[in-house]
Amino acid sequence: MVSTSVSDEITISPTSRSVQSGTTTTFSLSFAEGFELQSASGCGGSYSQGTYTTGTITSACTVSATAQKIEFEVTASIPEGGSISPQQATVSYGDELTFSIELEPFYQIQDVTGCPVREPQVSGENQYTLQTRALTEACDLVVTASLPDENELFDVSVLVLGQGQVDPPTAQVNFGELVTFTLMPDEQHEVYAVSGCQGQLDGLQYTTGVIGEDCQVLVRFVHEESIEIPDPALESELRFYLSLNDDEPITADAAGYFGDGD
Repeated sequence: MVSTSVSDEITISPTSRSVQSGTTTTFSLSFAEGFELQSASGCGGSYSQGTYTTGTITSACTVSATAQKIEFEVTASIPEGGSISPQQATVSYGDELTFSIELEPFYQIQDVTGCPVREPQVSGENQYTLQTRALTEACDLVVTASLPDENELFDVSVLVLGQGQVDPPTAQVNFGELVTFTLMPDEQHEVYAVSGCQGQLDGLQYTTGVIGEDCQVLVRFVHEESIEIPDPALESELRFYLSLNDDEPITADAAGYFGDGD
């Protein structure tokens, strides 16, 4: 008698067999989805392509077999404009894999091919997380990133706080261009702060960095005698006690609030 003992992921047929001494016999093995043979032994036999063939049977013996998850390699690359990690991984059948992508400035993901994936998710500035769907075979993931077309237009808006104007009040430029804004504070006012679009201030001229996406320039004008309060909550409280509107400066002698200490 030849009996069998196999793990749950294996179906063996027949489960046992009576054979004459001095002969051999065979068993058919099939595996649950995502599994493959890990080991097979017993009765002096060997396994090949779904069939286990015993050696010459001279006494009762047992054919044993176990299965394991199928494993395969997944590679990942970005031909230009960024990096991806990991670049190679060993994955088990049915598992998902998460990649971290970091793009160079202004590059955008255009396509992802080679492996089944979900939509890339923004995880930081120029950073993305890319997760595969359940993987069932080896694959080579390729992320295609590119710069915007040189004729693509981007909007540069301006937000003005306080008393003053900016020229031009807004701009629309091609990829790779710079924009220079002229800051014009009203009488008895001055530029307190200007930021946005990776620009630099030179006198009353604010020049953006290279434009590769929509962005906004923030300009704040203040009265020459105003006292700037860095804490917005405290500034709001002071304006309440001084009965000042948002566009009125907080000065040292406003409503006598600061007084002379007497």
